[in-house]
Amino acid sequence: MANQEINLPERLTPLKGIIENFHQDQQVKHFFEEIIQQLPVVMAVERCSLFLHDPVNQRIMLQYGTGLLERELTLPMAGSLAGDVIQTGIPRIVEDLTPFETIQNEVKQMTGFQTNTMLCVPIHHPKGNCCAGAIQLLNPTDNRRFDIQDLNDLAALTLYFRPPIEELIQQHLKFLQELEKKKKKDKAGLVASFLSKWLPVNSGSK
Repeated sequence: MANQEINLPERLTPLKGIIENFHQDQQVKHFFEEIIQQLPVVMAVERCSLFLHDPVNQRIMLQYGTGLLERELTLPMAGSLAGDVIQTGIPRIVEDLTPFETIQNEVKQMTGFQTNTMLCVPIHHPKGNCCAGAIQLLNPTDNRRFDIQDLNDLAALTLYFRPPIEELIQQHLKFLQELEKKKKKDKAGLVASFLSKWLPVNSGSK
């Protein structure tokens, strides 16, 4: 990123080139796909996910994730760790998944992936005090546990998300607007279909 000194934690230095190159091509999708691809390697975890907030419907949408398609998952804010972190702005490490059991069971059914422990940090909106999303790591490898260093390192990385996340938010809001338009159009179509089937047809005055 132009005119920005990059001071990453030592183990995240392999990501420095991705951050430096962002200003050259401005490819937001490419930037985050590379980050999500590399994070599990440098952070020694099985999977990584980036969620964005849908404030209108109070849900979160998976934007990018290991082994998943873009926007493949949509989850409620309530009952999900990423939703909780976005709402409170407080990063968390969770080893007891009981409070999130319902959502995690649904995710396992959809993805086939078993989550054992989670670490999640907020992504702050570049133009406000709220959180635009969250980035989440799943299942440390090598029989280790998440610790405060993992949390601090991931939080440090998100400080360099400002320019790309701002563009990603704009794309996300545009997508949500188009989605709402489609829902309204589909609803109007259903209403028209219902009326045509059940309301008596005016055959004209006799």
